[in-house]
Amino acid sequence: MLAIELVVSSLLFALVVLVIVLALVRRAIRTTTAKARAELESEGVVMETPPVGGSVRYRNFRGRRLGGQMIVASRAIVAVRVVVVLTQQQLALVGFRTVHIPRAELGRFVVRAADGRLVLATDRPLDGTGHVEYHLRVTEPETWVRALVEAGAAAAA
Repeated sequence: MLAIELVVSSLLFALVVLVIVLALVRRAIRTTTAKARAELESEGVVMETPPVGGSVRYRNFRGRRLGGQMIVASRAIVAVRVVVVLTQQQLALVGFRTVHIPRAELGRFVVRAADGRLVLATDRPLDGTGHVEYHLRVTEPETWVRALVEAGAAAAA
């Protein structure tokens, strides 16, 4: 009987610790996201989405990321949840890790709408080499494609 009580109390303790850790991580992400969005608002927001899901697809990617560690991926797909913000100065994908693409660098990206998603693809990523594609479930992806082409991105053929 004592063994069962010990196991149950240990499991409850682990569950409580897990809930606290997840709450702290969620709070940190929200705080970081709020700070990034406030900075972007000072640049003049042209378009913005609510948080949207999507993925980042890497092929033969090599770059410096995540605390300065070298990241190498022959093929990888990473799920993301971001707020897509186009300002007068940049395109930002605000999430756990915010990606800033200055308007002057948007020409590196080809944009298109595919399967109800906004797709940004490049063979010249800002932070490495290889091929990177962002697939984002925005509402009205065609509107985003037009706005990004006007901002300097290349339209898909």
